[in-house]
Amino acid sequence: MLGVMATNKMKAGLGALGTMVGTVAQTTEIQPLSSSAPLAHANVAFETMRIKIVGGRNLAPKDVNGLSDPYLNIWCGATGKYKTKIKYNTLNPVWDEDFTLLATTCRKRILDIECWDHDTLCKDEFMGEISIPVDSVPVGQVVSQWYKLMPNANNKNKKGAVSGDICIDIFKL
Repeated sequence: MLGVMATNKMKAGLGALGTMVGTVAQTTEIQPLSSSAPLAHANVAFETMRIKIVGGRNLAPKDVNGLSDPYLNIWCGATGKYKTKIKYNTLNPVWDEDFTLLATTCRKRILDIECWDHDTLCKDEFMGEISIPVDSVPVGQVVSQWYKLMPNANNKNKKGAVSGDICIDIFKL
């Protein structure tokens, strides 16, 4: 019986994963998730989480030309860190990059995403961050959403011009 259930779960997951390939058909604009919001899908077990970084919009201008050279650092816990490619001279980057995290590396249960502006002459500058509770993402569905970048009030080294949104697709299996 467990074998049949596992097979059905994999089939459903692979079908949903197939919808992640290509461009995003529809996205929903949301407000940042707060830590006080109830988690509708708390304690739901999953094996892997696939993250697709779609793009950004209206990211804070930093350079003399009024554009940014943004990249993202993404992780869930101490391991599994992923860094996107730098997109030069843009406020609206398109990354179209993806990676997979194992549930065992997501012990913190928070997907942390930082946006940075690459600077070849000086130190890279912090542009904003978001934190997404892993348990708020349902298992077996692709969640495609725009997340607003927020300042980091706790770390004085990460103060910067915060504006813009990041679009991420998340799929837990």
